[in-house]
Amino acid sequence: MNALFLGSSEDKSYLPYLKPMFKGLTTYVCLEDIGLLGQLEMYCVKRSITKVVSTNTTLLRNLLNRYQRDVESPALDDYAGSLFVHNSIEIVFVSPLKQIFTVSYGRFLCERFISKLTQPEKWREPTEFHWSLLDPGSCDSAYSRLESALFISVDIETRKSPLCITHVSYTGVWVSDSGVLSTHSYVLKIESDFEIAWMRKFNALAAPKAFQNGKYDNTYLLAYQAPVENWVLDTANMFHCWYSELGSRSLRIAAGLFGRSDLDETPRCWRSQFTTSSWFASSSSPLCSNHLPKLGSRHRIPARRTRSRPRSLSLSIGLSFSLSLTMTV
Repeated sequence: MNALFLGSSEDKSYLPYLKPMFKGLTTYVCLEDIGLLGQLEMYCVKRSITKVVSTNTTLLRNLLNRYQRDVESPALDDYAGSLFVHNSIEIVFVSPLKQIFTVSYGRFLCERFISKLTQPEKWREPTEFHWSLLDPGSCDSAYSRLESALFISVDIETRKSPLCITHVSYTGVWVSDSGVLSTHSYVLKIESDFEIAWMRKFNALAAPKAFQNGKYDNTYLLAYQAPVENWVLDTANMFHCWYSELGSRSLRIAAGLFGRSDLDETPRCWRSQFTTSSWFASSSSPLCSNHLPKLGSRHRIPARRTRSRPRSLSLSIGLSFSLSLTMTV
């Protein structure tokens, strides 16, 4: 089992500092512009290479295009830590090697990301992803099950015109007697007073609630008179307490640090499992059109947190749970 560092001429001066991070693996170095997947595959097959660390943005763009995520000029910092698998070759991207010295935490991040290839056994496996869309016949059973959850992760989806919540997801986390984690996401589509009543009921469950930067979500929920009971966990706050030196508390940074899953695996977000956006954008009831905008004019709604990489590449709901659970044990 051999490895490859595929970089650029700008990385050349920093190569000696990279060697210890490969933990004794026989590692080839290539600073040529190998951007085509076929080129990379031929290079690796000839040398029995199965693991690649790269700063090559051309290769990154071609991999993203393969996954139908067209990004004309992807930034390495946006995809640092991302793991791809192409024909049994594992590929991890890192920031330009100069950041080992120019950024205070550059060495830590580089070594952490490379360990996805050199020490995969040290990375936590995500829970199996299950989700269901709630309807009038399933709300009661979902509520009963969530009552027994160790904690519940909550996330809302919104749109600007008309200003409203379109969906709320509740993901329960359970721990078996043998210590095995399991999760299930329940998605509530907000179309009428019926769904808002259930949203208020779910939010009032006694189980601890977890958000990712929940100020945004909770501001909207308060506008719907649906306050969240026992919101005591927030992965953005946890991340800042744990790795405050990294500055950013975005999903992008956390995804690279805590998740190892291949970007081409089964989607870890319920939205990713729809082939069109029409289903997601179809909430057009009078309630959505008229109810919240009047409240929004009196209650300032903060700007939506941005996600530099596609949502399915970022921290999934399941990963949010893992982070929150880490804080509780």
